[in-house]
Amino acid sequence: MIQKMIKKPKLLDKRDLETKFSAIENYNFASEVGAIAVSFRETAEASKYYPIMFIKESDGFSAIAILGADKDKNLFIDKNGKWLTRYIPSMIRLYPFAFSKASADAKTISIAYDTESKLVNAKKGETFFKDDQTLSVYGEKIKNGAEELYNDISVLKNITKELERLQLLTPIDISFGKKDKAQHRITGIYQVDPEKLNKLSDTEVLNLTKIGGMNLINNHLNSLSNFDELVNKLD
Repeated sequence: MIQKMIKKPKLLDKRDLETKFSAIENYNFASEVGAIAVSFRETAEASKYYPIMFIKESDGFSAIAILGADKDKNLFIDKNGKWLTRYIPSMIRLYPFAFSKASADAKTISIAYDTESKLVNAKKGETFFKDDQTLSVYGEKIKNGAEELYNDISVLKNITKELERLQLLTPIDISFGKKDKAQHRITGIYQVDPEKLNKLSDTEVLNLTKIGGMNLINNHLNSLSNFDELVNKLD
């Protein structure tokens, strides 16, 4: 997913004093991103435009917005690099930056940037650091935004741990496409099983509600109709 955007990541450090970062003018850098991770709070808005599904990773389940019928094709960007819906996922808007943690126990995140991005240069744009090597206003904005996004993704991961414990997540392969055209198939994704959801006890539903789980589930289930929008965008 994000590897399709961040071609050559480099951790930011004080040696990047002179490096400048330009604002996003088009989204061609995400044209090969067929799905992107989303955080807990943004699922409310993202679910209005994209199917929100789940994937299993080494550290548990994450939520993703499906952007294309194929993993290497984003259907929400036109030939001029314009994004075609009102809501753009946070990980896309963060570009050319990304974040990571050195370990699961690390208390802070590290900020990296794509050295091959056209938004990175030495002539125009904003610097991440001031001359005294402290963060610039721009650097603070990016750092705070990345930390907020990371924390919100962590909230979502904690919710999905409960969904997994309750055995609500079930693997599904989805086939779709225009009539009389080649069908597209998305594999390796999970959805909430409505039948298992309906069998939860009142206490389990209440506990899910308290941690935001029912909000996430509703956003996910309501988003499934957006597969129709993907079909409409197919050639």
